[in-house]
Amino acid sequence: MNTKQPLFRNTIPALALCIAAGLAASHCFAKPAHAKSDTHKPVADKAPAAATGASSWIPNPKLVPQLDRATHFGIYTLRLPIGYTVDQQDMSTEIATITGYSAKGASRADGSFPVLFVIVSEAKPGAAPTDLETILSGNPFLSGKTDIVKSSPESGSIGDLAAMRQYYKFPVTPGSAHFLHGFHYASATGQNAIIVAALDGEPYSAKTLPLAEAAALTLQKSE
Repeated sequence: MNTKQPLFRNTIPALALCIAAGLAASHCFAKPAHAKSDTHKPVADKAPAAATGASSWIPNPKLVPQLDRATHFGIYTLRLPIGYTVDQQDMSTEIATITGYSAKGASRADGSFPVLFVIVSEAKPGAAPTDLETILSGNPFLSGKTDIVKSSPESGSIGDLAAMRQYYKFPVTPGSAHFLHGFHYASATGQNAIIVAALDGEPYSAKTLPLAEAAALTLQKSE
């Protein structure tokens, strides 16, 4: 058994990301390229998260009224944006029990919709716990994407949970001036780990991603 294998690598089909942005399936399988580093967060100009200190992250209080009551995702809970519906998929591997969730907002006239992904994992007996750096390096949401602009990973906390986050954007098709924007939060405690990620296209992302991030920052461990 390969205990060093990242728990989350390739667990979300690339097609799901394209569907979220209202794209044709033929746009989903571009050849990968080296990611471009960018120290600036490639999302809305105004930071969607509020901070109580250098590394403590809390949801923007102005957006909290737009969040629903807590929803359970395995041993974790999140407050999703009001009106989002959740689909669930078993994505377990030889080293971990993994459940993936996609929470979708209302469809728009162009067929696109905002989406929030949640992946919950529990390493199986004998598998080594996965640290946050490994989770981020195995980010399945960027697999196969070209011309990626990524912020530097940040370390912090959501309540009592240690976490890391990263922001990114990439063109909907190679060379396109239209970008998809997203973020990725990860937390791990012992054998348990969770990824919360969101993705949406321009111009909608400037409004939907701050709300999705407010939802991500309501993360709690219920056990």
